[in-house]
Amino acid sequence: MITTNNLGRLEQAIESYDQAIEIKPDYHQAWYNKACYYALQNNIEQEIENLQQAINLIPEEYR
Repeated sequence: MITTNNLGRLEQAIESYDQAIEIKPDYHQAWYNKACYYALQNNIEQEIENLQQAINLIPEEYR
């Protein structure tokens, strides 16, 4: 169960990965981890979008 407190932490984590991606756009693990956090929020559209970015960068690891 995601509480309001946990939701805030998930948002903070996503923001941190956004910053990492700004510095290094090909950081595939950041894209994948963002997808995981969006999945925890049941934000499927964002999950798929970020997972696709990870797949585009390293298809053999994320398919």
